[in-house]
Amino acid sequence: MERLYKTLKIAFFVFLGIFIGGSLYIVYDYNAHPGLYALRSAPWYLDILINGIFTAVVLVAITVIMLILRRKMK
Repeated sequence: MERLYKTLKIAFFVFLGIFIGGSLYIVYDYNAHPGLYALRSAPWYLDILINGIFTAVVLVAITVIMLILRRKMK
């Protein structure tokens, strides 16, 4: 149980890091090439919002599983 808990904790921070890194890259790319994003009908930050929603769902699921495991370990 403890090994699974530690693995889920690592997965939590991996997903969070991927989201932060991807978001920073999108902001950098928008600042470097604003003309490419002007051609799209959607706002430039829409990709960040979609990734944020997906990441939030995954992080909530991991957190719920971690809380259940913590209760069983006690």
